[in-house]
Amino acid sequence: MSSPAIYTLTFIDRAALSYFKNNEPVEWSYRGFLEKMKLFILEDETDDADLPATWRHRFFRVIKLIMNNDNGEKSRIIDQIGTRLLDQCPSMGCASRNAQPRGGAPRFLQTFIRGAPLMISGEKQTGFSKKYWKQLKAERARNNAENDLENKRTLFELESQTDALDILAMARKCQTHKIMEKLNPKKAIDEDINTEEINTEQDINTDEDLLDFEIEPERSATLKKICMELDSHSGNGNIVDMRPKSAFLKSLPSEIVEQYHQEMEDKTADLIPDHVHQFLVDFFSQSSLEDEWQNRIDDLRAPNNNDFLMVALVRILRRTLPQFIKAFSLGAFNPLLAITTIEKPHLNAFVHPCLEASLWHVAKINYEFGEISSPNHMNRDCADGVGYMKSADKFQLVYMEGARPVAKEDKEIADAKKIAQNMKEIFSSIIKESLSNRKRLPQSMAIFGGQSFRLRIYLLYLEYFGGKFWLNEVENAILPRDFSEMEDFVWFYEAIIKWALLARDVVNGFNEARKRKRSLRQFTRLLDDL
Repeated sequence: MSSPAIYTLTFIDRAALSYFKNNEPVEWSYRGFLEKMKLFILEDETDDADLPATWRHRFFRVIKLIMNNDNGEKSRIIDQIGTRLLDQCPSMGCASRNAQPRGGAPRFLQTFIRGAPLMISGEKQTGFSKKYWKQLKAERARNNAENDLENKRTLFELESQTDALDILAMARKCQTHKIMEKLNPKKAIDEDINTEEINTEQDINTDEDLLDFEIEPERSATLKKICMELDSHSGNGNIVDMRPKSAFLKSLPSEIVEQYHQEMEDKTADLIPDHVHQFLVDFFSQSSLEDEWQNRIDDLRAPNNNDFLMVALVRILRRTLPQFIKAFSLGAFNPLLAITTIEKPHLNAFVHPCLEASLWHVAKINYEFGEISSPNHMNRDCADGVGYMKSADKFQLVYMEGARPVAKEDKEIADAKKIAQNMKEIFSSIIKESLSNRKRLPQSMAIFGGQSFRLRIYLLYLEYFGGKFWLNEVENAILPRDFSEMEDFVWFYEAIIKWALLARDVVNGFNEARKRKRSLRQFTRLLDDL
């Protein structure tokens, strides 16, 4: 028997004992016992057909428990109901009501303990039991119908919440051990019940039922396999690193890794329409001198002003490409080729402007750069770049760290860890604020991260499901360094646009959520455990 079932059984036994303790033995009856325990019976998950036997057994057992352990009451109980018991002596194996059981008092007591429940119940002597269980079955059916209706109503409310709410369930579990230290649960009334230790944690965590609705989007078979693999890997914490070079991903079976990479490719490749890709290929395949490139940028126009993505792309190119053309024209003084280039000038000239333009023109996210601290960051860390929604929510959705063109390997590792931890912190902050203000959450939620190391930029997103944060790489691309690498801009700009498009979906999700009714009040009380 599992711990939750043992805990419930022990609790019911205590309630049952209160009936016998609060009534004189002469007043004990099976009917009175069932009426006393009716609320428990209605909530019992036992099948209707098995209910009579289950509760009759419980009735018998509690009386035997009292007779075996309550030494001070044995004589009084026997005196009050002994005559009624002896009237049924033949049914207990005695030859006649005047027969004296062999073995003296101990044997008589054993006979009494075996027969008292049957005598008190009177179930065989009346039609009460059959009628009672028929009525109770009908009442349970009515209650179940009402509960189903209420559950459907509640589910309708919950369907607008994101799977990110599972974070609260995780946070509550992290607090359970603290609660346990403050409790001193009483032992079971009698060890003869043969129960295990009471599972107090199960009682404490009943509020988590609010969060066990599993409304997260249907996950692929590949991700389900990866979740199963997680069970055999210890020490991963609550962030699952799914970046291509991560140790965890490399530890997975090659078949699963290939399936995951294919799913990510399918998810991101379609973000760039064919005509946008062809536009970039045609534009950057032209062989031009410095002045000609600047003129081409000045003359850039979207072929169709009603094409949102094409208009955004042209604006991004006109905002960011001139800085690269200028650097390429410097020859030996090109900062992208100089090993002495320091971090801030490099990021401020080539990385941040590209992220700023793509996030603004595609996702309407306001990207700021510099040494920026925020209460959303772990230990108020300073980020090299952050991005905020421009709507009334103004949630932070972007966190970025960078390094100069020549940096040590340990800088890459330290930045990657810092980015992941702060993305998780931002994610949790949004959940807390949304619950506190009873705001709706989007159906799909993610936090976006960027890492610039040497001349490569890694574009990431963090989502939550299955009790874990999942860190995924959208794309990575190398910054072109001179005119000979102009064609590499196709992959560079496609990478940052894909990243911005995914962020746009999350922003739109938040905007849609604001149009819906406020979330359930029940969620606000869970903030106390965070």
